[in-house]
Amino acid sequence: MNEKTVTTGHVAGIAVRNAAMVAFARHYSVTISTCEPCDPASKGGSESTVKVAKADLVSPGP
Repeated sequence: MNEKTVTTGHVAGIAVRNAAMVAFARHYSVTISTCEPCDPASKGGSESTVKVAKADLVSPGP
């Protein structure tokens, strides 16, 4: 489930769940599990690290 659907806000970094969604989940005996979206800005750093590592480790062709 998307975190924005079931979360109404954050307090001290902890998600506050939508009361209606919690009641729904409790009634139907389901568990609400969410994931946080990745940070696209941090992706470039790891990709550039891989690029540098490949340049250092992979020898150029003949």
